[in-house]
Amino acid sequence: MNALSNYDPLSSVPDLLKEMPNWVSWKLTEDGDKPLFVAGTNRHASSTDSSTWTDFITAMTKSTINRVEGLGFVIGGTAVEKHIVGVDIDGCLNPETDAIAPWADKIVDLLDSYTERTPSGLGLRVWTIGDWPFKEHKFNLSLSAGYGDKVGVEVYNIGRYFTVTGNKWFNEDVPVEKRNLSPLYNLCREVQGQFSRKTKSQTELMAEPTRSESVKVEQPGSVITNKYELLMRGTVTGDKPLIIRDGFGNSVTYGDRSAADLALCTLSALKHGNNPDAIWNDYENSSLFRPKWEEREEDFRKLTIANAISTAERITRDSSTKTEILNTQPQTNAVPNSARLWDRATPFSDIEDTPLEFIIPGLITKGESTMMTGDFGSFKSYMTYFIADAITEGGMFVRRTAQKHPVLVLDRENSKSTISLRRYLVGNLRDKKNAKLLGRFTNPQAPEINSAELLELCQTIHPFIIIDSMQDFHPGKKENDTDDMTAFSLELNELIDAGAAGVLIIHHVPKAGKGKGGKYRGATAIPGGVGGALFVEKVGRTGVRIEGFKTRDGEDSLIELLLEFPTEQEIKAKTGRVTYKIVKGGLDRSAELKDSILAYVQAHVKEKLSRNKIAKGIGRDRVEIYGVINGLIADERLVDAANGICLSESELGNRGPHVSF
Repeated sequence: MNALSNYDPLSSVPDLLKEMPNWVSWKLTEDGDKPLFVAGTNRHASSTDSSTWTDFITAMTKSTINRVEGLGFVIGGTAVEKHIVGVDIDGCLNPETDAIAPWADKIVDLLDSYTERTPSGLGLRVWTIGDWPFKEHKFNLSLSAGYGDKVGVEVYNIGRYFTVTGNKWFNEDVPVEKRNLSPLYNLCREVQGQFSRKTKSQTELMAEPTRSESVKVEQPGSVITNKYELLMRGTVTGDKPLIIRDGFGNSVTYGDRSAADLALCTLSALKHGNNPDAIWNDYENSSLFRPKWEEREEDFRKLTIANAISTAERITRDSSTKTEILNTQPQTNAVPNSARLWDRATPFSDIEDTPLEFIIPGLITKGESTMMTGDFGSFKSYMTYFIADAITEGGMFVRRTAQKHPVLVLDRENSKSTISLRRYLVGNLRDKKNAKLLGRFTNPQAPEINSAELLELCQTIHPFIIIDSMQDFHPGKKENDTDDMTAFSLELNELIDAGAAGVLIIHHVPKAGKGKGGKYRGATAIPGGVGGALFVEKVGRTGVRIEGFKTRDGEDSLIELLLEFPTEQEIKAKTGRVTYKIVKGGLDRSAELKDSILAYVQAHVKEKLSRNKIAKGIGRDRVEIYGVINGLIADERLVDAANGICLSESELGNRGPHVSF
């Protein structure tokens, strides 16, 4: 990076950050937001999608850097692996004197790492290296503690981007230093206690129920008739601003989620006579409810519900105002809802080309969940281990080349001894560092599918996830209940949306063995909620049949394998491995071409045939012919002998002698 110093506008930014491909650009909007973009474009970037980031040089050369636009750094991917942490100190600089607030000065001194001014000129940002295991990331302070309309500290170690100005705080160059961040957490809590926000907050002012929010009816005669019902039953379709719609043309708009929460709680206070338990019950059952408050109910009661009751008490001093607010009906807009929806719909011509990708061709689609079903003892777990082994190294499974991805196995079904044995018996899993397990006996144990930690892991590692088995990962849900299984499928899709390469979930067949074709147990929403489905059946003592009964490209992936197990002595010595012989490798799309090649070889039995000669004789693509010939040789139907390519003895016996007429 030193070669860039002569023309690098961010020359003071440490090389540690510049060496990572985590760079985006940002632009200041009229409302003060700083959305991120793919450098040099008007296409929005994402803090959870590394394909929208780039290297520093590319970002710098393609972006404009000034007070209203510049570069940003995403804490994700490589940055997370290196434990990069960004500390935002908002509203700490006096705009007239540039003096730092004493509480912020303590934070800067404590970290003593690379620090720069933020674009607003009112804040500082410190970059450091460390671990942040704490749940709290934001420490909001009273506006009296600093300057501007936002004062506080934010600490993030994943899934966020920060603007980078290069406007360093210290006169000398300071690197990004490694720090123990526990003292920082304690200091932030101390400062927050010293400068806590007053009861009447900005959020309260934004959500004042007497204020005229933007509520529109686009079809007269809507089902929902007041704000309370809309906030309770509507669907959140926006973020900033937050828009809640009812599906019948009504909508209400707030600045953010906190403002909407406070508005609902205030209306609930008016409705239930300021009863905190009734207000919490309303919020918990509303469309606005956020799971994070389930663990922090007391905080929500102290902050939002207390503010709501305070506002409601003020309103009830004027009984006419209370009645007016509770019965407020949205204003009418004559624009037909159907026309507006048509305008917002995406034309097919604008849909980005996205080719279908396979993690294992014809069997497992990338970016989707796949279900593998079968009875107990049908070798499902062995098949998943073969698949995991192939994916970890980009190897082969049933002659199909797998995409390479890290693999995470979530197993609440099998014991430690069972898993320990199988990792030695199947492939090279015992030697793989990019194949990991969270199970019944591990610490930590396998998490719930919708856990925040697992979603964060998907964002940063992008693993292929194997879940064994489905029945152990849907607590409280019934497999025969369509709604429950639809909800479970949505949880699986959340893993994909967060960044998982794919999910393979193991499931069982009905207890009777048949029924519904014997291929899965439970509601039809189970196979309906996955992208693909495979049925595994034991044949004889060691035979396995894999049938794809739901595939994305229409392939009838019927595979038949014969497992070969090591001796008991080899198993005890951990020297033997389970292998398989392919009896049938799936639907053969080149069957016609294979027949043509075999017939051509048989008809020219007296000639010395090469691959090139066969390709010319048949008149097909040479590369395609070569591949099929190699497959026939691997299947022992052709032999590549010294006198040329010829039929194998077994194939010759099956076909009989060639007869010319």
